[in-house]
Amino acid sequence: MPNSKNSVKVTIKKKAKSGRMKVAVKQPNSSPARSPSYSVPKPIDTAYAKALCSPFDPAAYGARVPDLYSAPTQTCHIRKLVTLVSDGTGTISVLAIPSLYAHAFADQGTFSGSDVSSWISWTGNVRANCLLTTQFTDTKAKLSNARIVSYGVRLRNIASMTNVSGRVTPATLPLKDDIIVNVASAVGGTTALNTAITKEQWMAAAGVPYSGTGDSAVINGSLLPNLPKNHSVSSLELAERGLDVVPKVVTPYAFGLRNTGNSVVGNDVSPGVATGAIFAGDDDYLKFGGFESVLFHGSGFPINTSVMTLEVVYHVEGTPTMGANAGLVADTHNRTSVNISAFYGALDFAAKAASFAMPVISAAVKTLPVM
Repeated sequence: MPNSKNSVKVTIKKKAKSGRMKVAVKQPNSSPARSPSYSVPKPIDTAYAKALCSPFDPAAYGARVPDLYSAPTQTCHIRKLVTLVSDGTGTISVLAIPSLYAHAFADQGTFSGSDVSSWISWTGNVRANCLLTTQFTDTKAKLSNARIVSYGVRLRNIASMTNVSGRVTPATLPLKDDIIVNVASAVGGTTALNTAITKEQWMAAAGVPYSGTGDSAVINGSLLPNLPKNHSVSSLELAERGLDVVPKVVTPYAFGLRNTGNSVVGNDVSPGVATGAIFAGDDDYLKFGGFESVLFHGSGFPINTSVMTLEVVYHVEGTPTMGANAGLVADTHNRTSVNISAFYGALDFAAKAASFAMPVISAAVKTLPVM
């Protein structure tokens, strides 16, 4: 191979007097030249990466998780918009969670809009507003079991540009897996769940920073800047550009299929029943985890005023519910259900993407490698 840098070069010479042949062997370079090194990007499932990094992008709709356990599923989404109204001190605080049932709680201030219900605790106390998706008429009627592919939270200021006082601090927080939403909801045949629990106890168990005691406990906004991932924006910035918060995957709980509504079939028990009876059922629809939760706290707003909108989107996949007369059945976009390299590539890409994005800079996550 005359053109190879690593080939052995042999030279034959003839001496003048003896006529003998002399063979000279030149050894190859001890450090052979290496082939050029190219950076080969990992394959990425573009729709899944979009859903993880930019959940409000139209390209994220229909995304599925291309993990080891994927099987053909039906894809759906939930998208809701409510207005945040400040309280008598000009304060708002909100907890948004990865749940297909209870999406967000207005801890201070109130929600105004459709699909808003009173947050009635297990003690029967009305504590705050809750943004709900009705389990049986909405979720359970379409999917018998499901998982959240991704979700996102969006804030937009709607106050007058002549009065943009106030500041908002959002933060993301990985809460304990399997924590149950503290809302009066059935498990099996009863709604009597931990009837003595207080709001303070629930926040302590969930890992939410709070102040106050008993049912007077509230999200402690002064502690949010101490969390590892937080951001602070003025009302003027929200009015000019808005803010999107993109929670990240934090535990494998995000990849399991779970029941979408209460069922009497299951091993989860409902304690605290006065009669002494124990009711078994499935409380999966009340649990959340797998993704970061999102906390917002704002202060300095005009009192008792609509100051901003809160929008949530959940991309969902699961097993479609089939009745005796299924009627019109939605088609699932045909995607490869299992692609481990694309799965890890998308997770790696999402882990390095921004958690807080304003529209003028969110284009950074729009362009994704093509698989």
